[in-house]
Amino acid sequence: MNTALGILFGLMSMLSYGLSNAISKVPAKKDGSQKLLFYRNVFISILLLLVFLLSNHENIFLDPQTIITTILVSSLGAIPLIALYQSLKLGKVGVVTPITGSSAIFTIILALIFFKETLNTIQVIAVFLIVLGNILISINFKEIKKSHLFSYSSGVPLAVAGSLGLGAYFFLIKIPINTFGPILAALLVETGVAIGAAVYILATNRSFSLSDKSSMKYIFFVAILAGFGGLVYNYGVRVAPVSLVTAVGSARPMVSIIYGKLVYKEKLQTKQYLAGLIIVSGLIIISL
Repeated sequence: MNTALGILFGLMSMLSYGLSNAISKVPAKKDGSQKLLFYRNVFISILLLLVFLLSNHENIFLDPQTIITTILVSSLGAIPLIALYQSLKLGKVGVVTPITGSSAIFTIILALIFFKETLNTIQVIAVFLIVLGNILISINFKEIKKSHLFSYSSGVPLAVAGSLGLGAYFFLIKIPINTFGPILAALLVETGVAIGAAVYILATNRSFSLSDKSSMKYIFFVAILAGFGGLVYNYGVRVAPVSLVTAVGSARPMVSIIYGKLVYKEKLQTKQYLAGLIIVSGLIIISL
């Protein structure tokens, strides 16, 4: 295990996913999250296919049946993502987003139980600070008071289900990584998610067409960042514990919020500055 390298990959994943999520705001508003997810993953799959063809993969296990099974199982990864998008549509951001940001907790718990990973006291404190800051940075206590938390219309049940599913998704991805390697595993998983999104669009009788060409440009940049984020995450969990890499990568909302402040001129609350400080403290501690 190379913990330092895994944390570095986690930081790279945090930056890439954070920027990708921030830029996603524009095409998601114009064309909907489902179309964004489908086209994003189509682009990612094409880019990763090129990377895979140009890489050295002599020792990679390439059984066709296992590859197809991995793609089909990965298509289920679209379900928690769609659930999270739908929860954001139904509920209030200050209520739903903190729940979606807690998916790392489930990944970490699963990794500790099933992969027999262990964390020392310093690492436990660091992970706690990162997850706590991740939740605090987007929570809105006023919206919580006004929401009917247990009703479907609040978006909370979907957010919880989506977080559980996403937590399991990032936990299970280590299996194809160990089997196929980081690049091919990323390619198969992202292709599976694209298929899952396509099935959802067809099942709900939605159109695949986008509003204009500018949406495609945004989605392409989103795909580059998300594809790179997924790839470095895969490399991270191959050389270091899933629990640590996931904890570091989960700090991506801080990157998105900073981007929103700089580009969208969004105002930050004192609570968000404090949460950002907590996250950075956790990242520094975990890197020691």
